[in-house]
Amino acid sequence: MFHHLSSSAHRLQYLVEDLLSWASLQNGKMKPDLEEIDFDVLAVQILELLKDSAQQKDIDISFESSAKTPVCADRNMLKTIVRNFISNAIKFTEPGGSVSLVISQMNSTNIIEVKDDGIGMK
Repeated sequence: MFHHLSSSAHRLQYLVEDLLSWASLQNGKMKPDLEEIDFDVLAVQILELLKDSAQQKDIDISFESSAKTPVCADRNMLKTIVRNFISNAIKFTEPGGSVSLVISQMNSTNIIEVKDDGIGMK
C-alpha cells in the first residue's frame, strides 16, 4: 500500500514539475541550459524513477546504448521528455509486456528510441 502511494506521489510531482516547466517556456521565462550530458547516466536515473510503475504492471524495462558521443541538451528538459515517453509506453503496454530505451548513433548524431508492446501512436 505504502509503495503504491509513494509511486502515485512521484507521478504527481512529475506532473506538477512538467506543468511548471511548460508554463515557464510559454512565458519566455525559461531558456535551455545547454550542457554535455552522458545520456547513459541520465537514462539509468530515468529508468530508476519509473521502475515501480513498470513493476506494478509486470512490465520488463531494458536499456541498450551503443552511442559514444555525449548529448548536448538541457538536462531537465531532456529528462522530462524521455521520462514522459517511457511513462506513456508503460501506460499503454499490457501487463507482462516490455519497454526498451535504445540509444544508437548515426554519423555522430545520437538517436533515442523508446520501443514497447503498446498500441502505438496513430
